[in-house]
Amino acid sequence: MIFWGFIVFACLLYIFLAGFIISGWIRTKTFKVQDRPVWPLVSVIIPVRDESSGLTLLLSDLAGQNYPKDKFEVIVVDDHSANSIDDLLQGSESGINLRILNLGKNEQGKKAALIRGLNASNSELILTTDADCRVTPFWITEMADFYISKKVKLVFGSVLYSGSNKLNERFQALEYLSLVTAGAGFAGNGHPILCSAANMGFERTGYLEFVKETSSPARFQAMMCYLCYG
Repeated sequence: MIFWGFIVFACLLYIFLAGFIISGWIRTKTFKVQDRPVWPLVSVIIPVRDESSGLTLLLSDLAGQNYPKDKFEVIVVDDHSANSIDDLLQGSESGINLRILNLGKNEQGKKAALIRGLNASNSELILTTDADCRVTPFWITEMADFYISKKVKLVFGSVLYSGSNKLNERFQALEYLSLVTAGAGFAGNGHPILCSAANMGFERTGYLEFVKETSSPARFQAMMCYLCYG
């Protein structure tokens, strides 16, 4: 009896969560970008480690952005790649303001790369993505306009998994889609719980101020909660 009671409870909980996520999707409204006379300074930070081949494609996408060229920069932070990416990327995209930073001997990991890029930036808005991602020509404009118009501290978007037709990769894409769907559904209901750093933007000063006030082991998780709810 206890077993079946648990099964019924789990099914009801699952239905409730599914309904909550769906309602969040329904509440999410289509956002239309506005023409603005003044745009904020934006830094796109890309942590990279042995992903130079994909990075060249991403830089090509960033060079084709419709955002004002003098209003954004791209900061690539190399996390001890086997082969130096400086010679490969320096000047490869003349259409963008590109800077390449290297983590020190005592620094490693994506979080360290992100903080290194933040400290090197003077922009108001920080956008992050991964070296193996591709972005649309309107990516920076859409993220910056939503940040301004909604007056938020954190903005994030969906990430689509692009794989082959192999069965295991299809399951991976489906699993990733479920995470994206859950994140969007909870955010649509005003209770954001997760998002992907492959398509995320946040206020630089708020991030750095909170990092200084939070202990090192937990500062990344706590900072994300602050940005989501602040």
